Amino acid sequence: MYDNEMESTITGDRLDRLITESGVTIAEMSAKTHINRKQINLHRESLAVPCIGFVKKYCEFFNVSADWLLGLVDEKRNLR
Repeated sequence: MYDNEMESTITGDRLDRLITESGVTIAEMSAKTHINRKQINLHRESLAVPCIGFVKKYCEFFNVSADWLLGLVDEKRNLR
């Protein structure tokens, strides 16, 4: 597995976990983050690695650190 694929899988898994645990719909998330639903699903399903702008929006929306979302640390940390 290439590094990009590994990053995509970790980020996708964690994004999926956040969405599932929060109970937010993709449509609600899209409206609040201004990220297209298709793009969210691509990231969630690990079919694309999100650019830094998307990572920032996801972290702010779910109040988690980018380090955790990207798989750099295992401990889930809040932004605030």
